[in-house]
Amino acid sequence: MSSGERGERSVPETRHVTRGFFRKGGCAAGVALGLLLGSAGLSRAQAKAPAAPLAKPVSAATGAGKATGKSAPRKPPKLDVAALEARLAQPETLAAGLADVAAAGAAAKKLAPRIEELLKKGLPVELAIAAVRALGATSAPSSSAVVAPYVQHRNAELRAAAAHALASTRGPDASVALRRGLRSNDAAVRALSASGLRFAGDQESVPDLLRALDRNVTEAAVSIGALCSAAQCDDLIARLDKLAPDVQKATFETMLQRKPALPDDVLIRAMDKARIAAGPSAKAYLQGLEATFKGSKPVKKALEAAARAAKEPAP
Repeated sequence: MSSGERGERSVPETRHVTRGFFRKGGCAAGVALGLLLGSAGLSRAQAKAPAAPLAKPVSAATGAGKATGKSAPRKPPKLDVAALEARLAQPETLAAGLADVAAAGAAAKKLAPRIEELLKKGLPVELAIAAVRALGATSAPSSSAVVAPYVQHRNAELRAAAAHALASTRGPDASVALRRGLRSNDAAVRALSASGLRFAGDQESVPDLLRALDRNVTEAAVSIGALCSAAQCDDLIARLDKLAPDVQKATFETMLQRKPALPDDVLIRAMDKARIAAGPSAKAYLQGLEATFKGSKPVKKALEAAARAAKEPAP
């Protein structure tokens, strides 16, 4: 980050800036992976912020332990919301406070309005990223309207953080922003938006996801499999054999696990269309699916027949 960026206060933007997506040798896909695997990581500012205990100790119940000679399970410590709110109010402890909200998750949902207000006023980019991640962790639907514009921010890491958070905050504002994210110039945002629509449960986004899949946003396939109606699933099935084998398998498994279940004929057509019976491990893979499948008998029999027909791996 340049010295100019450090002093910059980040506010939502409504325009795409394609320059600067690659920073410090990273790339858009790297941003997505880093976000998914390290969203709780601290920045340098967070690491320097003083730590203070936020949890009030709660003594474990001992009655059951005395009667059985075993220790009773401890209750999780109660979150000290007042102390955490005080940390969010002070510039020198704000970064650490945001990290603590992210770690507390839904238990800190009461603090979402306070963080939303901070974002509305504007924060430096690093703190804006931490704030967006904290709101995503609390999963407060009210946060979607505040987070949504950041999907189009000029900073790549902040765009990705916003797309990731909206999958948890959900609601109409999240769905609109994630659908727009499917058309982003940023590959990480496109991928996160496609996955986010699945977790947001936006069934109305299936046509947008199908168009994204045709533009090689392969993450859209699993989301379509999770959200499609029977007729829309046929549109997905028609595209299955064009996808990589691992994407086909993930999509078919998602369709198999749907509750309520998809119609039997849809699932059997998906199995026939996908190339899941190809490859050296196909037999074991299909046998595993058949053994764990708890759905209808026709689909289970189809899985069993496909497993029998699959070739054994070469010695």
